[in-house]
Amino acid sequence: MLRWSRSLARSAEVTGRNCKRAAGTLNHKEVEKFGAMNGDWWDQNGQNSPLHSLNKLRVGYVRDLLSKTSPNSPAGLPLFSKTILDVGCGGGILAEGLAQLGADVTAVDASEDLISVAEERRKRKGIENLTYLDVLVEDLQEIDTRFDLVISSEVLEHVEEPWAFVAYCSNLVKQDGDLIFTTINRTIQSRILAIELAERIAGLLPRGTHDWEKFVTVEELIMDLREVKFRVEDIKGMSWNPFTNEWSWSNSLDVNYLVHAKDDKAFMS
Repeated sequence: MLRWSRSLARSAEVTGRNCKRAAGTLNHKEVEKFGAMNGDWWDQNGQNSPLHSLNKLRVGYVRDLLSKTSPNSPAGLPLFSKTILDVGCGGGILAEGLAQLGADVTAVDASEDLISVAEERRKRKGIENLTYLDVLVEDLQEIDTRFDLVISSEVLEHVEEPWAFVAYCSNLVKQDGDLIFTTINRTIQSRILAIELAERIAGLLPRGTHDWEKFVTVEELIMDLREVKFRVEDIKGMSWNPFTNEWSWSNSLDVNYLVHAKDDKAFMS
């Protein structure tokens, strides 16, 4: 697996040098904004504390989903032999959580600063089944590798042309593989809770973390997935308690939500 990851890294770096920074989903302001948070990315009590606590839900969801097809995995490594691409990995909070369960994880981000943070931590902890690349998802389109799962968590609301981002991610999923997005719905409730309360009133998140106009509705994401022939398998609401910094599944899709889809082309052939 390690040799495979290094081969992928070399291919992606070559492709990235050819087209990086010119592709359509990159938002330079967003990359700079989050890159500036590199100093305390792994501080579980800092400004990224909601991302750290979100791992319990999202890592658990992936574990339960993929372990169904790996009944003979070694003890404590339910994702052993699974290949996962984490798109928009930031400093590696989700990627590391998935790698710890045995998956062979490739994680990419547009921010050189955050990839540096992630890679330094990976080396320090000696995690060999985790590869970080400073590239865009567009940069991976010409490589031959496909993944059991492509996941992009809390990223869709920060990119340009979300429909194109969805398409790029879908292209990297194996036939009959899985695609997961977590993001924020564009509703009155999300404006009040995610921006007015969390950022401007309570100061739980840095001001300017989110732009309500860039939030993606559930209907928009479903439509984008259908356009690339992916079938929606599951939609779950996610609720954050800002006072306890704990996440839980919710029946409401008004603010945060998760969508899981599968490559429908496998069922059409």
